[in-house]
Amino acid sequence: MPLLVLSGDDAMVNVKANAASSWPQRGELGNRLEPLARPGFTPTFRFAAGERIFTIGSCFARNIEKVLENQGFVIPTRDIIRADPEFAKIGHNILNNYGAPAILNEIRWALDPAHAFAPDQAFFEIYDGKWIDVHLNHALKPTALDVVQARRRAILKAYQSLRTCRVVIITLGLAECWFDKQTGIYLNTAPRRSMIRAFPDRFQLHVLSHDEVMAAMRETVDLIRRHGHPDVRVILTVSPVPLGATFRDEDVMVANAYSKAVLRTVAEAITLTHDFVDYYPSYESVTLSERSHALEPDQVHPTKAVIELNTSRMVRGYVGAETLDAEAIREAMAENPQAVIATLGERPDLIAENADFAVALFTAAGRLNRMDLLAKTLPFLRGHVPGDEITLARARVAMAAGNAKRALLLLEREPKRRAVKNTYWSMKLDALIAADDLEGARGAARAWSEFSVRTPEPFRRLAVACAARGLVDEADSLFQAAIALADDEPKTLLDYAEMLRATERHDEAERILAQVEPGNPAQTERLQNLKLWKLRESPPPAPPPGGPRRPSAEVARLRPGLQRA
Repeated sequence: MPLLVLSGDDAMVNVKANAASSWPQRGELGNRLEPLARPGFTPTFRFAAGERIFTIGSCFARNIEKVLENQGFVIPTRDIIRADPEFAKIGHNILNNYGAPAILNEIRWALDPAHAFAPDQAFFEIYDGKWIDVHLNHALKPTALDVVQARRRAILKAYQSLRTCRVVIITLGLAECWFDKQTGIYLNTAPRRSMIRAFPDRFQLHVLSHDEVMAAMRETVDLIRRHGHPDVRVILTVSPVPLGATFRDEDVMVANAYSKAVLRTVAEAITLTHDFVDYYPSYESVTLSERSHALEPDQVHPTKAVIELNTSRMVRGYVGAETLDAEAIREAMAENPQAVIATLGERPDLIAENADFAVALFTAAGRLNRMDLLAKTLPFLRGHVPGDEITLARARVAMAAGNAKRALLLLEREPKRRAVKNTYWSMKLDALIAADDLEGARGAARAWSEFSVRTPEPFRRLAVACAARGLVDEADSLFQAAIALADDEPKTLLDYAEMLRATERHDEAERILAQVEPGNPAQTERLQNLKLWKLRESPPPAPPPGGPRRPSAEVARLRPGLQRA
């Protein structure tokens, strides 16, 4: 049975009236395809500025929720991460749900009394006294049963908050799912190898059919409709992140094509048969974009640019800031100050007319590193923001545009206010490094370290710059000085370990990596990559052999008394 039937007349009207009914030509003005694709979409409802939005799904859902929270929306699932130090250490990917059955499990447990959560569906004793929740990320270490139980209670509570969220965003990830024959439910991730060894007949890999994914998604959206907000609206997306690896005996590219095709066809069917469900084309945007612009070098993870493009387009489409008057924007900002990005970002008229709005957007854009919006506010700040802060903001915009020379001209004079001196020296050091003025960078690092005696940053940043230029001995001494001040700060240790790896000092790198406790998902991923480092074909020359490095004379001049490093 067809998903959609149109009369001949309606079809002809569509093809004439639809500006996006044909492909744009290369070089065409306003090309919506290259380098980053911007597929058209038509929202059937609006977000309210600052409202609660529930997000569930694969890792692309985490990208969406991060930007939505930064733009002023309340994301209940992120509160789980803040409440648990172990969750926070691993990051928001701990909540990823990849397959449609795994998403259905969480929705059932949270909303459906007929499918209440049972401990034997998730808790698994890996070894004596150490348990895991098999529906959570493998990066979470086995721990005491009461800790695992408490975490599951927190997750259930967060998912139950879906009842109060008018907007629910679901991101489908994959169609290769692991099935537990003993419990009769699908797992969220692959079982650990030790579990398969201990119970060789218990777990199976299922490559789901279209009908199986469709059944899971129909039940999911029906549960949300029955138990959710009275006016619930669902946005369905398909994650553009491909399978990292396949368990099937075929090329991952082929396996991924099947997986995404099934998910995309299900999403289309659900959208066409449920009037409260919209489809947002993030999958098409990434996969149709030029790969060098859309994907990181690992060919798996979307770039920051394409993530920002899609989240900003979604917010712009569903918020419709142009429809809000000044008073409505003021009320939204009073309820949730972060809503300024989602509302004022598209209203240059209000920024020009109202200094309070200009200052609010200036503050929010600077905090969120939105240089495009920061630049818009600069003409309207005089008399409302200190002059040195405006100058520093202009320098930030110049640096973001790759104009280090312009930034250095703006940073020629050191500000008098102590409140901005750290920012000033940080920016000047970065600008001098970008301009390849290493001698000037040494002077800036010296001045910064004299002003802020406890920060390792002058040493760390200068060390990274020296290492990139092959000045290994100087970089080594600077890293040692930074570590003396950093108190095992992971960024400094990771930078140092990377240089040690590059110079084939692998034993020293291993000792440094053993001290690293990542503070966010990016650091966790970087740590793993450094642990799995493969020797480069042409590494930089290794420093001469010898004992532990001591700070060089140059470092001693930067900070007297640092010989303890």
